[in-house]
Amino acid sequence: MKIKRLLSVAAAAVIFTFASPASAQEFSDVTADDWFSDAVNYVTEREYFSGMGDGTFAPSSEMTRGMFVTVLGRMAGIDRSQYTKSKFKDVQSGMWYSTYVNWAASVGIVSGFEDGKFLPEANIDREQVAVMLNSYITNQNITLTPNPNARESYSDESSVSDWAKSGVALMRASGIFAGDTSGKFYPQNSATRAEIANVIMRLSMAINGETLIVPTPEPYSRSSEILDSMTLEEKIYQMFYVTPEQLTGAVPVTVAGEVTKKAIQSQPVGGIIYAADNLVSDYQIRSMLENTSAYSKIKPFFALAEEGGNNAPAAQKLGTASFNTMYSYRNDGAARAYEIGTSLARGMSSFGFNQNFAPVADVWTNMNNTMIAERAFSSDSNTAAAMVAEAVKGMQDNGVIATLKHFPGYGDTDGDANYGTAYTNKTLEQLRNCEFIPFRKGIEAGADFVMCGNINVPALENCPAAMSHKIVTELLKDELGFNGIVITDALNMDAVRRYYTSADAAVKCIEAGCDMLLCPDTFSEAVNAVISAVQNSTISESRINESVKKILDVKLKYGIIS
Repeated sequence: MKIKRLLSVAAAAVIFTFASPASAQEFSDVTADDWFSDAVNYVTEREYFSGMGDGTFAPSSEMTRGMFVTVLGRMAGIDRSQYTKSKFKDVQSGMWYSTYVNWAASVGIVSGFEDGKFLPEANIDREQVAVMLNSYITNQNITLTPNPNARESYSDESSVSDWAKSGVALMRASGIFAGDTSGKFYPQNSATRAEIANVIMRLSMAINGETLIVPTPEPYSRSSEILDSMTLEEKIYQMFYVTPEQLTGAVPVTVAGEVTKKAIQSQPVGGIIYAADNLVSDYQIRSMLENTSAYSKIKPFFALAEEGGNNAPAAQKLGTASFNTMYSYRNDGAARAYEIGTSLARGMSSFGFNQNFAPVADVWTNMNNTMIAERAFSSDSNTAAAMVAEAVKGMQDNGVIATLKHFPGYGDTDGDANYGTAYTNKTLEQLRNCEFIPFRKGIEAGADFVMCGNINVPALENCPAAMSHKIVTELLKDELGFNGIVITDALNMDAVRRYYTSADAAVKCIEAGCDMLLCPDTFSEAVNAVISAVQNSTISESRINESVKKILDVKLKYGIIS
């Protein structure tokens, strides 16, 4: 390494009582523990939804306007043969959604846009869902009664568009929409397939007279307060994790004075990772970190990649506890990994570091692999998992944030991402049965960061893993249940910079679901690209807010900010 939306913010917190029907279809990306599993079973059993044709449901994928109208048409049980005449310029006959869209236009559920288009491929947002559901309920002569558990209003209801206010109010008052546990609705956020499935199930329950439980709003959080005070640029800078050289332009950086002060006040990055060249002495490193912290409006994460073995700058330069490669301890038991994590954390924190880019959660199964090799705890996934989990606990019990790396697993890759493409030919099932196991155990142990590697997995998506929505969101977040901060591996590695500009890489990683971007090849280009992407609506500001709130929450948890 060179140095979910309609209810998306807290969809899983929407609580309701419903007996699970027998599964209408088994999907590889839906498990019984997922908050949306009942809803997926419900809508697929009734054939309101279909899968994606490859055995998946794609719960985190955003729903388009054409998809949503198709669901409404299937619920209504329309005779599609009556609606073959196109109502919109961009709805061509023969498209899978065309007759459903034509029906919805004919009965007044949709009206399209002033230019005569419907935009069937555009993502549908929450307030659009509310308006279409309101019209559908009217068309179907459905009467919804007020839900005694419903909120009187959302805390952000003033941001609902005028044309959507009545629809949103009806859905809220009837309990179809619950919002999140902080009492927000986020009206302009896109809706996912899982969220729409949940809404359709709740609508059916309401029609059948079943009680929908609405979660109680939580107190306004400190992270939300900080987030609301930040400019767009400040938020975006929080998503970047850079070296002190990238921040200041000086080489090497061993002090933090006026140059650092000016740099971090104009570029308030979320984290800084240091290397051996930045470390000179005890006093020097403490002074550098303390000054950098004092100059910062929002104090950054300060990290080292202190793995042990040859990857141990603090041990080599500052005299902290020294260890052999982690692989050498593979037969010593999980308790040994806890001791190592504890020693690493205590040494790092004594100088002011609050994050370690470790432990390595890869499983070394390919003996020709030089990228990981003896950096891994074991060539056995269960042994590695037990030791990774204890290393995480050892670090975080002693105040240093652990970072699991490198998802989805480097231990069986060909090639070295530092010098070109690194890839694995494993299937998803093979990854689940080996590489995912230590990450799952590390997540269960409470790891607050997961680093997504610059690994290509052609069986899933042929691009660096950090740019893959399938890998970052559908697998790491949805399947493994990781709710913390997803950080990329260094984006200045050849596996990225040979094939992507800094601008493209930054935007693609955020679109995939990453929360922090580590060491882009050209820092300013990457930052400006993300700012532009928000300004031109390629990335929504709510998507930025989602990541920055996570960053602030972790900083509050560890006392980095107060």
